[in-house]
Amino acid sequence: MAVNEYTAQQAFEVLMNHLRKRDGQLATHIQAVVDAGKDVDETQQVGTRRKRSRSYRRTVPYSYQEALEVALDAFQAYFVEQPLFIDSCAKNMAATEVGNARSFRARWQPAEEHNDEPAIESMGKRKRIEIELRTETQISEPNQEMFELREIDVSQIEKQRDNIAQLKNLVDFEV
Repeated sequence: MAVNEYTAQQAFEVLMNHLRKRDGQLATHIQAVVDAGKDVDETQQVGTRRKRSRSYRRTVPYSYQEALEVALDAFQAYFVEQPLFIDSCAKNMAATEVGNARSFRARWQPAEEHNDEPAIESMGKRKRIEIELRTETQISEPNQEMFELREIDVSQIEKQRDNIAQLKNLVDFEV
């Protein structure tokens, strides 16, 4: 008998229903990942006389247990790993200098007319991090040109990590 009183299919359906109610876009992404299935290598005998075979790969659907594991891995990436990457990027960018017009000297200007000390006033300050969603060759919605990445408090990331660990305990179906 499994540790839990429900099946992997029931757990997956409850998880996805709750996710659709809370965040439909994330639910759509996770469902697409699960629906993509997994690749397996298969071997097939060719002919009856000779011992020849051919190997090929094909995509098979995940079992409900595997689908739960894939969904939890997606949660881990979305709620823990991505915020940690954003935090790391923000810390690295805060330590960098950003030049301004004062530090630029045109080649035709003599050095004595321009103050050559570097502008480091933005060093140590948090900078805005954006990802360009709409490039010149990509068609997207007009209001989706840029996406700003915001930092999340490390304590919230740790809470999400704990929540995912508890969720993994709930979907343990090993005997």
